[in-house]
Amino acid sequence: MLSPDLRRMLTPERRGRRCGSFCGKLARTLCAALILRFGLKSDGIKEGWYDGVSIAVAILLVILVTGVSNYRKPKQFQRLYEERDNIQVHVVRGSHPITVPLIDIVVGDIVQLNIGD
Repeated sequence: MLSPDLRRMLTPERRGRRCGSFCGKLARTLCAALILRFGLKSDGIKEGWYDGVSIAVAILLVILVTGVSNYRKPKQFQRLYEERDNIQVHVVRGSHPITVPLIDIVVGDIVQLNIGD
């Protein structure tokens, strides 16, 4: 079993950037709305919507990609964390070669490294 300090070092940190991220997205959305409004006012409805709509689409893409990435990241880390527990290592313990899980290596074991380890 891992000590709490080691477990804390191996788990990803959650940062409290929710307000900053939300405020940035809100500011970008407001800028897109203003550009759309000024574009419609200056160029008319037939040509003035290009800039505002393209910026709004770019903002939506950034929000979607970030959301999907943030949703999948903890699941990927958990899967890697579980795979780490299943890694088998060849060691020499008490002058006898044996295979043990990676987390069961103790002081005094001689780890035999192979190509790809």
